[in-house]
Amino acid sequence: MNTNDITVLIQGPINKNSLDNIENYINFGRVLVKYWDDDDNESDLLKHPLISKISIQKEQRNIEPFMGTFRWQVDGIYFALKEIKTKYTIRTRSDESFSDLSPLINKFKKNPKRLVCGSVFWRNCTQHMNQKHRHVGDHIFMGETKTLKKTYQLIKEMQDNNEAPRTWCPGGHRTGNPESSLYYNYLKVFKDENPDQTPTKTLEVFDIINMEKLGEYKICRAQTKDLWTNQNPMPDDLKTSLSLLEETHQLEGKEI
Repeated sequence: MNTNDITVLIQGPINKNSLDNIENYINFGRVLVKYWDDDDNESDLLKHPLISKISIQKEQRNIEPFMGTFRWQVDGIYFALKEIKTKYTIRTRSDESFSDLSPLINKFKKNPKRLVCGSVFWRNCTQHMNQKHRHVGDHIFMGETKTLKKTYQLIKEMQDNNEAPRTWCPGGHRTGNPESSLYYNYLKVFKDENPDQTPTKTLEVFDIINMEKLGEYKICRAQTKDLWTNQNPMPDDLKTSLSLLEETHQLEGKEI
């Protein structure tokens, strides 16, 4: 696996955080910036000094938001994945940045069938409306492009068909949030692509990378406008327990 095998997808509204980090991202693969045609900061991207070394993709925003920006997120990721030609994709948010992706790539190399997700907001089992459901980190992740494309195609089709949010997750929980939708639909695609495998543990399908190990970082929580950096780290109560890095809990039958 080398840099020609990897695309770093920067997805979301054009933001200085990721633009300033393009000089680092190009060291780890091809870079694609995906944004909407009504982005007020387009000129900042077009005049970037490294614009000739990256790819950009502008998409017409012709859908209404749903559950915050989740529907826009799904469409943005899916349409970008359709154009990506490399075997592997790293997706990162446009309002975040990580100067060193090598720990993520090195962990992924150990088993390229797994989806390696960032540690922030990863939840082993979240309780909601008397139901338990998985909740993986989606701020940054790396996986096989074809598997990710199938995953987001499933979510997009359910959204386009105006299906209830609880149907976006085969596990049946009711929120249809981005993190759980990614978990359940990736798991479904993984099983479809690997019929000879019967995963019984989460870490056979997913893995976790500690985002605070990815060099100089900027991690955001958009709802509260929090910004965490090396100098201003995330509060301990919001961090994913690092014990999850060794977690081998059993998958529930209904999830498979």
